[in-house]
Amino acid sequence: MFDDGEFIRGTQVIYVPDHAEGNINHPDCERGIVTAHASYTEIFVRYFYANGDLRTIGNSECTDMGHLIIQDFMDVQAAQDVLFSLGYGVDLRPGYTCHRCGKWIGPPVEEVYCEECMEE
Repeated sequence: MFDDGEFIRGTQVIYVPDHAEGNINHPDCERGIVTAHASYTEIFVRYFYANGDLRTIGNSECTDMGHLIIQDFMDVQAAQDVLFSLGYGVDLRPGYTCHRCGKWIGPPVEEVYCEECMEE
């Protein structure tokens, strides 16, 4: 298992399915950007099509960390621009974010919400 501190919002990753056997050039691998932690073993990621267009426009996909390899595939500023266009601020502190608003709040137990979202 990876150190979850490596996966912070804005981290660029490649999803490698089991059948790709670690080959990051396999056609079924997908590039993405981390948006939040889901749990201690899962990460929320926005994925891109092979042509570079954003595939996961509506929401991030929960992905097991064991299938992710950290690798930059675009300029850091371009990755930040993608996150900002989706309504995410880029907070590079390690930790976890509110599942509703994305505000950084620290390590979770399960789903974690900031105080403002818990009141709703």
